Amino acid sequence: MEFDAIILAGGLGTRLRSVVADLPKCMAPVNGRPFLEILIGRLRKQGTGRLILSTGYLSEVIEAWVREKYPDPQISAPGDRRSDPGRHCIQRGAGRPGLQWRYPV
Repeated sequence: MEFDAIILAGGLGTRLRSVVADLPKCMAPVNGRPFLEILIGRLRKQGTGRLILSTGYLSEVIEAWVREKYPDPQISAPGDRRSDPGRHCIQRGAGRPGLQWRYPV
């Protein structure tokens, strides 16, 4: 069964700053690959349809990487820069017609 997912990728990464000072924490390399790439790959294998990335800190880095790596319109990073981007993205995403939620992550 296909389902949709929201990935909260907007944290400041304060605990990882000493390791990846110039990257958002979701882009931290794990075995040479951004963590976000690994997460997206696993969600795809589980049957996810649409992926919405809720970005915040260094959102332009995430958005540029997503556009280059995944030109698929099923993956989007709307880049909401409000004080609570995760909450807003979930509210906005939950109201979209046709979304099939399996479980929140």
